[in-house]
Amino acid sequence: MLTYAQFCPVAKAAEVFGDRWTPIIMRELCFGTRGFGELLDAAPLISRTVLAQRLKQLAEAGVIYIEAKPKGKGHLYRLTPAGEDFRPLVELMSVWGQRWGQGLIGPDDLDPKMLVWGIRRQIDPAEIPTQSFVLRFDFRGIPKSNRSPRYWWLVLRPEDIEVCLKAPARTVDIVIAADLAAFRRCGSATSVLQPRLRVERSPCKGHRGQSRRYAACSRFPTSRSSRASDSQPSSPPAVLLHNSNLPGNLSL
Repeated sequence: MLTYAQFCPVAKAAEVFGDRWTPIIMRELCFGTRGFGELLDAAPLISRTVLAQRLKQLAEAGVIYIEAKPKGKGHLYRLTPAGEDFRPLVELMSVWGQRWGQGLIGPDDLDPKMLVWGIRRQIDPAEIPTQSFVLRFDFRGIPKSNRSPRYWWLVLRPEDIEVCLKAPARTVDIVIAADLAAFRRCGSATSVLQPRLRVERSPCKGHRGQSRRYAACSRFPTSRSSRASDSQPSSPPAVLLHNSNLPGNLSL
């Protein structure tokens, strides 16, 4: 842990929070991530050794609890009251990044894995229907330096949201085909999805409303919020939602 050798409260808080990867770890813990493997997935460039070291330091600083898993090996991590007091700081960093940091994002920062995990974080489990459903992402424009796969799946259940690298053993309800950079711009939990978002549905039987359920649980707006832009010249969709269960077309 870094040290400033000062008694200043700002310096002491920075000693706890300011090490590399610590803000990212705290971000995940604030969103409810609890397992070591989940933390690794959310920060793919961190090594297991560094992650273990940072978690140990946070526990020693009284910021997190480390608890043995009820079943099996390993530990679970959660915030202490002192850790919860870092939550407003994490939220303010997010606000600053959305307002002032967008111009700092370069091509090499585009990572489909981070984007999918970001989407997972912004989905409200309370909005997920009782019957689970599956999203498949088909990303274009992945930087050559990034070896992440093109296809990703999210299995949404009220009790759990699972990120998958392989097709789950059930029918895909919604396919989202997107340019990675375009979807990153409209994928923020606090941003408004661009009017160019379109829903295309093929004539198959299924449960009506799945696309709108996804829009609701991911805090994306429905068609009512984008009607004001209907008079604007049309352009090819940057993001395409394809629902394999529903007929017709609908603009969100």
